[in-house]
Formats: sequence, C-alpha cells, structure tokens
Amino acid sequence: MLSFLFLASLWFILCKHLSGEWSVNEQYNYGWFVPFFALYLFWLRWQDRPAPEVRSQKLEVRSRLVAAIIGVPALLLLLPIRLFEIGTPEWRPLGWIHTASVATLTLLYIWSAGGKQWIRHFAFPIAFFFVAVPWVTPIEVPIIQGLMRVVAAVAAETVTLFGIPTQLEGNLIRVTSGLVGVNEACSGVRSLQTALMIGLLFGELKRLSIWHRFVLAIAVSE
Repeated sequence: MLSFLFLASLWFILCKHLSGEWSVNEQYNYGWFVPFFALYLFWLRWQDRPAPEVRSQKLEVRSRLVAAIIGVPALLLLLPIRLFEIGTPEWRPLGWIHTASVATLTLLYIWSAGGKQWIRHFAFPIAFFFVAVPWVTPIEVPIIQGLMRVVAAVAAETVTLFGIPTQLEGNLIRVTSGLVGVNEACSGVRSLQTALMIGLLFGELKRLSIWHRFVLAIAVSE
C-alpha cells in the first residue's frame, strides 16, 4: 500500500506539472483525458495479467540489486527536475525527463512484483502516457511548419480550380486582393495529435477485445 501511494503521488505531481500546458495550450487540451485512459488501460491489463515470476533466493537478491541501481538514480533525479520545473515550467524537455523517471520507477516496481512478463504486459498503459507530454520545440516546429505548407498548397489548388489565380509562397497564398496566411491553429497539428492518441487507445482496446475472445474460446473448448 505504501508503494502504491508513493507511485500515485509521483504520477499526481507529474500530471499537476503537465496540466499547465494542457490548460494554456489548446493544442494539448486532450492531455486531460490521457491519465484516465491510461489508468483504464492498466486496469484492463490487470484483469488478464500473467502469473508472477517465480524466482530463487539468489535471483531475488540480484533483482533487488538491479532495481536499486536503476531506481535510486531515477528517484534522485526527480528533485533537481522539480526545482528546474518550478523555475522554468515552459521548458519542455523537463517534462519528458520527468515522465521518463516516473515511468521507470513504475516499471521497476512492476518488474520486482511480477518479473519480465509483467513488464511486457503493463508497458503499454504506462508508455501511453507519453502522448500527453508536449513535444519539444525542435520536433514540434518542423511538423507544424510542414503541415501549414501542405494546408496552404491544398487551399491554393482548390481556389485555383474555381478560377481564382493564386501564387503559393510557403504558408502564404497570394491572390489579387492581397495575402492569405495559414497559421498554426489551421495547420491540423491538433487533429494529428488527438488522432494519434485516439488511434493508440482504440488499437489497445481492440487488441484486448480480441485477446479476451480468444481466451473465452479456449475456456469454452475445454
């Protein structure tokens, strides 16, 4: 119970930090739903979890040593991360480091409780949370700019089909009456990120549905 409360507090602090971006930036408003979806997926995986790994005493000692070697640095890393997050909450790489540290500690606890099979089984619900972490600028900006140019090109071709002469200049469309620009809000990046989250969610739900039907068919045949 203490371990569960400790991990729950770590995830709560992480969500509280990321909620600032979820609230301010409309591009990441969907992040409010991700923790609940991840928790639901974890609960579904818990229903058909494999049996815990049986370890010898020697292997148990080795496992605890490995968990300490990985877990202690990940835990100690959270303190300076929180200090930097308070000072520079808009610096996005901190969110990724923070999420990776909390996910590592959670996977280590799962591994210590059930072994490698449990890590493989519960890895997706934990990794699913990363879709709610804001993208770092070197990745986000080129994607947004590329989408803006694509939208501008499609709009220019569509307007040309209606007999209106246009000239495409990056994400700007020059017409006879002036310039029309495609900004970030019209780039489609919000739809792309939301679709990615929904696609992963329904893909996992579909996999679980197929797996449950398979297990039920085996049980009926027996």
